[in-house]
Amino acid sequence: METQLLNILFIVNPISGTGKQKNIQSKVNQLLNKDKFKVEFRFTERAGHAEEIARNSAMEGVDIVAVVGGDGSVNEVAKGLMNSKIAMAIIPTGSGNGLARHLKIPCNVDKALLLLNDSKVICIDTCAIAGHFFVGAAGLGFDALIAHEFAGLKRRGFASYIKVFLKNYFRYSPKTFSLKLNNQYTDFQCFVFSFLNSSQYGNGTVISPNSIVDDGQFEVVCIKKIPFFLLPVYAYKLFAGTLKNDKYFNSFSVKNILVKAEGAIAHIDGEPVLLPNEFEVVIHPKSLHVVIASKH
Repeated sequence: METQLLNILFIVNPISGTGKQKNIQSKVNQLLNKDKFKVEFRFTERAGHAEEIARNSAMEGVDIVAVVGGDGSVNEVAKGLMNSKIAMAIIPTGSGNGLARHLKIPCNVDKALLLLNDSKVICIDTCAIAGHFFVGAAGLGFDALIAHEFAGLKRRGFASYIKVFLKNYFRYSPKTFSLKLNNQYTDFQCFVFSFLNSSQYGNGTVISPNSIVDDGQFEVVCIKKIPFFLLPVYAYKLFAGTLKNDKYFNSFSVKNILVKAEGAIAHIDGEPVLLPNEFEVVIHPKSLHVVIASKH
C-alpha cells in the first residue's frame, strides 16, 4: 500500500542574519526523507511576504510550512498559520533563534533538517501586544533599544550584539512602566521589561526560565539595572537558565495585562516597533501547530 507523502513548503528568507540558508535546496534534497515528504520552495522578496505565503499555503494543500530564517521570519510564518491545521517547522538561520532554541531545534541547518524525518507536532500558545502578533518574546526598555540598534547593523551575530550592549549599557536609564494588577495600576521601574511566551530572546539567553509555550499564559519579566560589577554573575545565570526572583529580577505569569508606557520603544520577536502609550498584552492559547523532535 502506497504511503501518502506530506507536502512540505520551505519558505526561505534569502537575507536572514547569518547566511546559513545558502545551499538550502541542495541540503533538503540530500537530507530529507523522500519517502515521507514532497518538497516545494518559495523565497521571500519583501517584509511581510512570508506571512502571505504561509497564509495562502492552506489553499494549496500544504501539510507543513518550514521557515528558513530568523526570529522575524518565524514571526511572519507563525502569524500566517495561526489557528490553522498546518504545522510550522523551523530551520533556524537567524542571529538569535529564540523560539527554535526553546523548542530544542538545532541551530545547525543539517541537524534541523534531519529532525524533520523523525518528528512530531505539538500545539503552542501565541500572543499579541497592542494588536501585534508575537510567538516568542516582546519587550520594552533596554532590550528594545538593543533590538532597534541591532536591526540597523550590516553584520549580525553574537559578537555584534555584545558590542551594542556594552555601548549602550551605561548611558541608558531605567524607565517607569505601569501595569494594571488587581484592578489598579502599579508602577515598575525597569531596565529591561519584557513579555515572554518562550524562555529566551535567543543566543542561549534564558531570560524567562519559567516560560512554558503551551500553558495558556505568558511571563512578565522586569529587570532593574544591575551594577556593572555584578554583570558577570547575572550573565552566568542568564545563560545557565537559573535566574530567580531577587532584588534585580522579577517574573510572574498572567493571561493578559494592561500596560502604560509613555514614549517607550519596543521590539516584537526581535523586530523593532513603536507602540501606543497604553496597550494590552494577551495570550491566544494553543493557536499554533509546530514541529519538534519526536523524542522532545
